[in-house]
Amino acid sequence: MKKVLLFIIVTIFLPYSSLWAQYELKSWSFQPQAGVWFGPVAAVPGTELSRVLSTYLGGGIFGRANLPSNMFHSEVGASYNVYGRVGQEKLQVSPIYGAIDFKLPIEFALNFYFKGGAGGSYVKNSPENHSNWLPTGFFGFETSFPAGKWVNIGLRADYYLLYEKHLKPPVDNPGMKIINGHFINIGLMLNVNILAD
Repeated sequence: MKKVLLFIIVTIFLPYSSLWAQYELKSWSFQPQAGVWFGPVAAVPGTELSRVLSTYLGGGIFGRANLPSNMFHSEVGASYNVYGRVGQEKLQVSPIYGAIDFKLPIEFALNFYFKGGAGGSYVKNSPENHSNWLPTGFFGFETSFPAGKWVNIGLRADYYLLYEKHLKPPVDNPGMKIINGHFINIGLMLNVNILAD
C-alpha cells in the first residue's frame, strides 16, 4: 500500500514540478542580474606559473543584462585573487572584464552559459610592490538554476589569459623571461533578479 501511495504521489508531483521549473526559468531568465562568486583560483595546470604559484581562494562580483536577443546577454565583472609563492611572496591578480554570454536555448530547469570577452587585470607582486595593468582575455562557462523568484544558484568556471609578452624585461633584470599568465577560477555563485515583480 505504501509503495502504491508513493508511486501515485511521484506520478502527480513530477509533471507539476517540471511545469513550475519551466515557469520559473522563463520568468527569471529575461531579467537583469547581479551576483557574487567564491571559490578556488589557480594558475592553469601544466603552465610555467603553475609550478611556482599555489592554489588559493578568490571571489568576485558580476552583473548581467539582456541584449535584443534572448539567447545573448552582456556581462561585466571583477574579481580579487591572491596566489601564494615561495616564502612570503604573493601575487595579486584583479581582473575586470566585459563579456557576451550565450545561453543555450533549451527548456530545462538548469541554465547553461558560454562566455567570451576581454578587459584588463591589475597585477601586483609582494613584497616587491611591482604592479602593472595587463590586457586580459576572458572565457567562461556557467550552469545555474532558479531557486525561487529572486535567487539563482550555480557553479561557474572562468579562464583568464593575461597578455604579458609585449612587455620588456625590467632594467635591473634584462635576462628575465616574460610569459603570458593563464589562470582559472572555479566557484559557487549566487545572483539575484534585480527587477523581479
